[in-house]
Amino acid sequence: MEDKTFEHRVKAFSWLIWLILFILAARLWQLQIIQGDKYAALAEGNKSRIERVQAPRGEILDRNGLKLATNKVEYQVTVVRDDLDRPLEDVADTLAGMTGADPEDILRRLQSRDYRAFDPVPVVRHLGPETVICVAEEQQNIPGVHLEGAVVRTYPEGAVGSHVLGYLGMISQEELAQYSGYYGSDLIGKTGIERAYEAQLRGQDGWILREVDAIGRTQRVLETQDPIPGNNVVLSIDSDLQRVAEEIIRNNLERLRSNPDGPAAKAGVIIALDPWTGEILAMASEPGFDPNLLLPDAPNRNFAQLQADPALPMLHRATQGLYPPGSVFKPVTATAALALDKFKVDELYYATGRSKYGKKDWILNRYPPLAPHGWIDLPTALERSSNDFFWELCFRLGIDSLAKYARMFGFGESTGVDLFPQDKAGLVPDPEWKKRTFADRPVWDRNWYEAETMDLAIGQGYLLTTPLQVALMYSTLATHGVQYVPRLVMEIQSPTGDTIVRTEPEVARRIEMAEAKWRAIEKGLVAVVSNARGTARNVFRDFPVSVAGKTGSAEVNSGDAHGWFAGYAPVKAPEIVIVSFVENGGGGASAAAPMAREFLEYYFTRADSEGEFVDN
Repeated sequence: MEDKTFEHRVKAFSWLIWLILFILAARLWQLQIIQGDKYAALAEGNKSRIERVQAPRGEILDRNGLKLATNKVEYQVTVVRDDLDRPLEDVADTLAGMTGADPEDILRRLQSRDYRAFDPVPVVRHLGPETVICVAEEQQNIPGVHLEGAVVRTYPEGAVGSHVLGYLGMISQEELAQYSGYYGSDLIGKTGIERAYEAQLRGQDGWILREVDAIGRTQRVLETQDPIPGNNVVLSIDSDLQRVAEEIIRNNLERLRSNPDGPAAKAGVIIALDPWTGEILAMASEPGFDPNLLLPDAPNRNFAQLQADPALPMLHRATQGLYPPGSVFKPVTATAALALDKFKVDELYYATGRSKYGKKDWILNRYPPLAPHGWIDLPTALERSSNDFFWELCFRLGIDSLAKYARMFGFGESTGVDLFPQDKAGLVPDPEWKKRTFADRPVWDRNWYEAETMDLAIGQGYLLTTPLQVALMYSTLATHGVQYVPRLVMEIQSPTGDTIVRTEPEVARRIEMAEAKWRAIEKGLVAVVSNARGTARNVFRDFPVSVAGKTGSAEVNSGDAHGWFAGYAPVKAPEIVIVSFVENGGGGASAAAPMAREFLEYYFTRADSEGEFVDN
C-alpha cells in the first residue's frame, strides 16, 4: 500500500516538473521568437541612444539690422524617465528642492506623453548660476537627471512690435497633424511673423548617437549630425519708429483718459508706410504684450491673463480691428464722383446743412451750431468735412458705383500683408449683401435705402475697415492711383547673412483718373491741415513740412466715437503715409491728429538731422 502511494507521488512530481519545464519553454519561446525583435531593440537601446539636437531658430531683424527676435543659451534640467531608479513624485520633490521650481509643475512635465521613454524631458528651465552648480554636483546621485545647455527664444526689445513679431507656443495636436517633422514638445510660431514665416525661421534638427551604460550615463559619442539654424527674416519695420509710435499712443491715451469728462480712449493704432513700395515702417497697436512672457515656463498662466484682460492687449487692431472709418473715407466718394463725371472739378454746390431727407450736417448739430457752408467746391468740402456735400455726391452716384469704388481702393478684402492670422477683409455693404444678411427679416428690412448710401458716403453705417486698409487708401491718394501690396518682410537671409530672397514692390491695383482730378482731392486734403476752417488746422499749425490729410470721427452705437487721422507728406513728393486711430477717442482732430503730428515731427526731424530730408 505504501509502495503504491509513493509511486503516485513520484508520478505527480514528475508531471509537475514536466509542467514547469513546459511553462519555461513556452515563456522562452514567447520572449525569443514572438517578442524577440522587441527585446533585442530594447537591449540595443541600453547600449546606444540617439538624441535629437534642436536647430536654433532664425532671427528676426528690423530694416537696420537690429535684432527683434533672437536666441540665447541657457541651462536646463532634463530627465530621461527610463533611467530613473525612483518614483516620479520623488524626483519632482528632489528637483524642486534643488531649483526652487514648483514640484507639481515638474511632475506634470515628467508625466507628459509628448516624450518617448528615452527622450530627455526638460523639467526646469532658465537656471541661475547657483542652481546650475547645485544641480551639477547632485546629478550624479540621481540616475536619469541631466544638466544641459539649451537654445531659447528671446525678444530683446520686449513688447516693441509685439503684434508684428507674434509669439511662440507649444505645438497643438491640430498643428502636429498639419505640419511634418515636429514633435509634441516643439515650439511653433502662433501669430505674426513667427507664424507667417515659420518654414523659413525653423531650422533643420541634428542628432547625437551616444553609447550609454545601464543607468544612462554617456560612455562615448558614436556619431553626430550638426543642426542647421533657421534663416533670418529682415523686416521693413524701423524699430526706432515703431518704439516711438507705441510711446506716442500710450502717452496720448493717458492724456485723453486724464480728463474726467473726456472719452474712454480704449486703444490706439499708428501705421506708417512708404506709398511707393508698400513697405511698412511702423505698425503700432496699443495696448500690446511682451512675447517673452509667453515662452514655455508659464505660458498657460500668462496667456490666460492676457486673454482675460478687457483691454484686449493681444488684439492686433491694425489688421484685426474692424471700425467705421468716418470722414477719412470721403476721398473715396470724391474719387468716384470725379472719375465717373458725376461732379466737375470746378463745380460748386450750395450746402444748406440739410439733406433732402432732412438729415442735418454735423455743423448744425454742434452747440452752438455753425452757419451752413453755402457755395463750396470739392476741395472746400474736404477741408470742412461737409456731410451735406458728400450726401449730394452719393445721390448722383448711387450705391453700386460707390461700393465699386470702395472696393477699387481695396476695402472689403484682405490687403495681402504677410502676417498671420490674415488681416480682416472688412465690409463694403450693398443691396445684395443686405438681402443675404437679413434674409430672415421682413422685406422692408432687406431692402436697401438711399439713407444707407448716405451713410456709406461719409464712412458710416455698415461700412467696416481696418486701419491698414485706410493706410493703403491714402497711399493710393499719395501716388495718384497706384496701390502697392503692403510688405513687412524685405529679405530672407541664410544663417551666414547671405540674401536668399529679396522681396520687390508689387502693384496691387490702379485707379485711372485725370491728374487734375487727383490734384483737386489733394488740394482739399492740404486745406484740411492748413486753411482757416480746416478740421486739423490747429493741430498742424506751423508744421514745417507740407501735409495732406483728413480727420474723421466715426460714430458708434454705444460709447464715444472713434477718432481718425490719415494723410501723407511731403505733398509734392510723398515719402510717408500716416494713419492714427483712437478707439472710442472722440473727435479725430482732438484724439488722432495730435498723434500723427507728433510722429511726423519725429520722423522728419530725425531725417533732417541725418541729412536725408528736403521738403519740395
